[in-house]
Amino acid sequence: MIKNKRLTIPTSLAVDMDAGAPTGITVAHSTEYDLGSTSFSLPFDITADDWTPGTEQWIFLKKQDANNYWGLKLDTGGTLTFIAVVASATILSVTSTSAISAVVGQSVFGCVSATRESAAAAGSAVFIANGAQLGTTVSITAATAASISNTGILYLAGTDAAGSAMIVRAFYPYNRALSVADVTTLRTSGVATADASRSQTAVYTSNFTAGADSFVSLDGGGVTVTGNIDGIDGEDNWCRVSRVSGTGDIRASRPTMFVQGNSYAVTVKIRNETGATANFGVIGLSSTPVSIANNATAVCVFQGTRTQSGTGLIIGRATADNSTTTSGGTGIFYFKEMVQVLNGNTLSLPPTGLDASGTAWTDASGNGNSATLPGSGATKVSAIK
Repeated sequence: MIKNKRLTIPTSLAVDMDAGAPTGITVAHSTEYDLGSTSFSLPFDITADDWTPGTEQWIFLKKQDANNYWGLKLDTGGTLTFIAVVASATILSVTSTSAISAVVGQSVFGCVSATRESAAAAGSAVFIANGAQLGTTVSITAATAASISNTGILYLAGTDAAGSAMIVRAFYPYNRALSVADVTTLRTSGVATADASRSQTAVYTSNFTAGADSFVSLDGGGVTVTGNIDGIDGEDNWCRVSRVSGTGDIRASRPTMFVQGNSYAVTVKIRNETGATANFGVIGLSSTPVSIANNATAVCVFQGTRTQSGTGLIIGRATADNSTTTSGGTGIFYFKEMVQVLNGNTLSLPPTGLDASGTAWTDASGNGNSATLPGSGATKVSAIK
């Protein structure tokens, strides 16, 4: 006689949020996960009570006040919208071109993935749901990317005044733009090692008040690198890179800045005095160079994966394929206020971080930004994995 065996279905904890909750799940303000002016992604794993709700349901909302906030919401028609407002001005507002196709009780592992705009190129936003792009890519008008950070609390599955009607299992903000494949891998395998424990806190900030801060010429004696240059475009403390003889590239490098395979964002102010419009880039990152007119200054963000094996950071005049020019000519450029951060997962709230008996939701990123459930309207439940 063959005995019947009980089928065991693995489960994990989730939080059933009620619209009557006093607030959403809260995470204290931290610059480590805030969005700044760099590209970002906001993956989530939720089951909405209604995928075409009667009122908009906030999934993420970081709110300082009514004039300064950013967030991602489920619209009444089932689309997703990301909006960022700074000093009452709308900096970003993008909506998916298709609605989420899900029935009541169905979970969605979704994301908005935004590549920030620059003065030289338009940005873009991609919305993702359960392993597929949701509609078409949404363009973001080219402009110098403004910071959308604020000092407010981050609310998850709700706002500062109410909860959102949904079951939530995970939230994983990133400070880089994820692809559809990246989000699919995150859903099935969790945060990748190369993305773990990242932060918006700088790993390097330049200081040219007393010298070149370990930047040296990459092009021999024909190029000099000098720090503590004042009075350029009305500002002080620049680093000057100057071709003083011969022709060729104009580049400066600093050792031990990168690890191959890691993703980075490098923000830097550049002044072009090469004699003509030129492209500038951080060589060795999979990022697009920025074109700067002669005698013009621009704040540039170079964001991408370190593709080369060397560890040095190289900044210089670059061509569109991210290598340096060889056309020659004497010339000078200046740079300052360089800030480098590691890109990846900046806040990690997986199902395993939920406290079965308390209100804590532990941040698995290692940054210590754990979440707290509201005192009412948030019930821990078992959810099928």
